[in-house]
Amino acid sequence: MEPSNIKLDGFYYCPNHPEGNIAPYNVSCNNRKPMPGMLLQAAQDYQVDLNPSWMIGDILHDVEARNRAGCHTILINNGGETE
Repeated sequence: MEPSNIKLDGFYYCPNHPEGNIAPYNVSCNNRKPMPGMLLQAAQDYQVDLNPSWMIGDILHDVEARNRAGCHTILINNGGETE
């Protein structure tokens, strides 16, 4: 495989889960999909206009986060999501 010279400007993740066992991570927050917090933060950090932007996801929570953030979505089928 040839190198693609792709550069990542940032990496965002949310360690929280409202049904988790470990405090202080067992909370709901605006960053856990389907909430749009991480998309909105990345857009602010890198001055990205979300209206013409695309998000690629593999679950319906990705699509809902996109709806809430105002960008377009490509939902890939890797066999892990229900219809």
